[in-house]
Amino acid sequence: MIGTMRTVLRPVRRLVRKCIADLRRPAEITPCQPKSLDEQLLELERQRQTSSEPHEVNARMNELERQAGREELRSYPLYAAVNMIGLCNARCRFCYYGDDTLDRTVLRLADIQRMRWLRNVSTIDLYGGLGEPLLLADFADIVDWLREQNPGQRLHATSNGALLTEAVSRRLAGNLALLNISINAARPETYEHLMIGCKWDALMKNLRRFQEINLSQERPTDLTFSFVSSRANIEELPQLAAVAGQLGVKSVGVSHFCVNGVWGKRSEPRLSRNDTLYFHQELFDRCIGDAKAAFQLSGVPLGHPPLFSDAAKVQLGARIPAEQHSAYECFAPWQTVYVNPQNSGKWISCCCSINADHRDLTPLDLEDVDFVRTWNSSLFRMMRREVNRRPCRLGNCEFCRTHDKSSPAVAMEHMEMSIAATQQYHEMFALAPSGGAAESIAQCRQRIVELQAGDSAL
Repeated sequence: MIGTMRTVLRPVRRLVRKCIADLRRPAEITPCQPKSLDEQLLELERQRQTSSEPHEVNARMNELERQAGREELRSYPLYAAVNMIGLCNARCRFCYYGDDTLDRTVLRLADIQRMRWLRNVSTIDLYGGLGEPLLLADFADIVDWLREQNPGQRLHATSNGALLTEAVSRRLAGNLALLNISINAARPETYEHLMIGCKWDALMKNLRRFQEINLSQERPTDLTFSFVSSRANIEELPQLAAVAGQLGVKSVGVSHFCVNGVWGKRSEPRLSRNDTLYFHQELFDRCIGDAKAAFQLSGVPLGHPPLFSDAAKVQLGARIPAEQHSAYECFAPWQTVYVNPQNSGKWISCCCSINADHRDLTPLDLEDVDFVRTWNSSLFRMMRREVNRRPCRLGNCEFCRTHDKSSPAVAMEHMEMSIAATQQYHEMFALAPSGGAAESIAQCRQRIVELQAGDSAL
């Protein structure tokens, strides 16, 4: 009986010993094959289609494609600036806006609803370009609809604040992530001189009321100021610190008034070429120093262009040395899109510094399919291929990599670049310049003549 039991249990004991030995033996791990870029993108694309926050998934896709230098993208841009309207209620002395550039084309809620690709974008800037978005009766409806579609997106807008009524404030406060006010002054008389049609007291009343409503929201909107600096207003920039602090402004950004570009014609007087601070460099540096101290006391961050004294040995318009180019890599062709329904055609660009007319190259219907076709058009693929090459074949892009690309000293060169770029894009695609492109070239040449005239009003 015992012998029979031993015979029966012997194979069981062998099996137990083998199992124990196997457990003690280091496991042989079969390495997983890394997924290819296309496999990763396909998996993320499926996630994007069903995600409640598609912009988050799209951002991961975009980063993978940008790092790989992909020319044709599955991802959408991260930032979309949508030019809502070409009309404005102000006639600012430093603005390109003119009667001959007036365009009554506007985007309404129905247009935005057709742009379904916007749900994948991380930040949507509902700006007016040269117009005022609050002139749109359904602007607040557009903000509400976008917020409902994707609550995680950041919605931005820029306004002069003159139309920021109580009703509009209640609709926008807490729904916009950021509202930027183009203020450009700290004194009533300067404000009303520069921004013809706007009143300082009315603006202050609007902003105080907006903040009263805004700060009671669960997620208050960040209120910011922008300040186009010129000889006419730079000396009061330090005083703006107190105004910004009292209103709870999150930050103030300073930019230069510049003379580059094609200006529309109108009857009101404008700033002249001599009002640019490139001809008042010591004054600019001193006022920025005073402003930095004042803003530090107010607790409001101040952003500003570099001091002229910091680049005193650099010739205006000088190219950035080749060894520093890596710090100036441009990601705009992958991450940024400007949508412009104005100027007699719908077109998009990845950069507002490219002044060439692309209407015949990138016609834009607002639907998803047409946007993707344009986003991956031969023009955009070429930009992604060329923008970070050394030397860069794209004239405007190479011009952008200067120590001071907005200097009046090189404004004529910029105009020449615009002409060359317009012709270059058509040559690259074997296209004859369209009527719009020919008009753009003519405007640039006329602008050069105006600049050569010297100090005349713009």
